[in-house]
Parts: sequence; structure tokens; C-alpha cells
Amino acid sequence: MVRPRELLAILLSAGLFLVSGSAEAAYQYSYQFGSAGSNPGQFNSAEGIAVANGNVYVANHNDSRVEEFTIGGSFIRQWGVFAATGVATLTSGNVLVVSPNNNLVYEYDGNGGFVTAIGGAQLNVPYFAGANSSTGNIYVSDSGNNRIAEFDSSGNFLGSIGSGQFGLAFGVAVDSNGNIFVSDLTGNSIQKYDSSGNFVTKWGTTGTGNGQFESPSGIAVDSAGHLFVADQGDPRVQEFDNNGSFITSFSSPLVSAYAVAIDSGGSAYVTDYGNNSVDVFTPTPEPGGVALLAAGGIGLAAFRRRRPESLMT
Repeated sequence: MVRPRELLAILLSAGLFLVSGSAEAAYQYSYQFGSAGSNPGQFNSAEGIAVANGNVYVANHNDSRVEEFTIGGSFIRQWGVFAATGVATLTSGNVLVVSPNNNLVYEYDGNGGFVTAIGGAQLNVPYFAGANSSTGNIYVSDSGNNRIAEFDSSGNFLGSIGSGQFGLAFGVAVDSNGNIFVSDLTGNSIQKYDSSGNFVTKWGTTGTGNGQFESPSGIAVDSAGHLFVADQGDPRVQEFDNNGSFITSFSSPLVSAYAVAIDSGGSAYVTDYGNNSVDVFTPTPEPGGVALLAAGGIGLAAFRRRRPESLMT
């Protein structure tokens, strides 16, 4: 293990130095892609979003298609899915797309080739889906049945989670430990369940303060287990720790934040329903974090905004 003093010596010998980071979990607006329209790269109601393997997948609801982009926003391809809403990715690289009108969750390969579909009789107006990276189980917000429906990786129905506990079950996300998070669109709250489907905790009330919501919709979990919530009615994204403690929020230039996805570097990709765009926000370092600079003061790279624990001994 490289200790801090040894690391500092290595950096100084290379003509580099460290400076302290700024406040925990601040995000800054970086760039935007997409516009209103029906051409490739445009949106007519941008809704669900997912990021995987350097690509961004966006559900274009009113045009009944999924569009794929590079991380930088260059259009790659599109394929048709009737009234597409939620989008999620699997560890295989395949893409899940939810069709509430068809009561189905479709699976496609990374090139948009159809693989299979699950749901049907078990679903009633589903909106979003998430997957357990270890088991492959798929969790679908089954809004018409007021529950989360669980399926195995082959599409077999396993059971229900949180039946009757939601005003309207909407967004769903699963962390690396298998915990399941659900946004309650009309209840203005978030519920957390463990990997066995047992209720763990709940947070949120109606309002515009920290930890409050005005129609929370799409949600995502990052590699640290932090939850990001897109708040439609109060256009912003809020970040919480794994147990619901508020960390930060970011908003401008969002008009109506519908869904959010987090890439491996911590950047947030937000579908702006009102602007028909994807807005990208990048994190800044936390207190005690570090940035890597050349002797002339030109930034070369930055550590992940959360302090690397391996350097703290």
C-alpha cells in the first residue's frame, strides 16, 4: 500500500503537486445534448436514461423509440419500443426498456437487437426497471398494481415487494448490496427494501426543502451506494447516502428533471422532460480530497470526489 508521504514524494519528483479539494458532493453543469424534434438525436418527451460501457441510452416516449449516444452526446443508433419510459442496463451490456402501454419489459442487446420480453399478465402499467448485478433479478415498478414486481434473470415472476405501500410506485434502482430503492411519485417519498424484499426505511415529505420532493421520478445509485433522485415538480436532482441522509442537490438549467443515471466517474446524466434534452453534471472534490496539478498550475487529473480510503492509512 502506498502511504500519503510516499505518494507525495512520487508526485513532487514528477513535477506535480496536490491541492485540497472543495466542498463535499458539489456538482456543476457541464454540457447538454438533444433538442426538441423527431430526427435522430432529438427528443419528443425524453424520459428514462441509463449509462453503461461508455454509452447513454434514452427513452424517447412520444416517438416510441430508444436512442443511443456516446458519453459526449454523439448519436449512434435508435430502435423502436412502443411508448418507452424506463431504461436500465444489465451486467451483460444488454438494455432493458419498459413499455407501460404493452405491460412489458423488453431486453435488447447493445446494438438494439431484440432478445426477449418479460411481464405481460404480471404487470399493470410499469414505468421503470432495475437489476441486481449479482443475481440478475429484475425489479419493475408495477404502478397499476401498486408494488414492485420481481423477476429472475430468465423472466420468471418471483413475487411482489411493498404491495400497497405506495401512492404510485415509479422509479426503481438497486445498489451493489441488492438493496432496492423506490420513488413514490404521489407520496413524495423514497422507500428502501433489502435484497429479500423486507422494508428498511422511508424518507421524504412534500416540499421544496432539502430531502423534500415534488413528484420524485427516476432514481439511480452510484458506486458508493448513494441515491440520486430526479424531482419533476421542483426541477432538481437530490443526492442522499444509502440510508436517506441528504448530501446535496443540483438544478440549473433543468426545467423538468425526469430521470437520472450516474456513470463510473460519478457524472450525472439527467433527462430534462421540459427541454427535451440530456443535461450532464460533473462532481467536484470533497473537503480533504485532492486534485493533481502540474507545477505551472494546469490541472491534469482529479481524484474521485469521495476520498480514496486506501490512501488514508
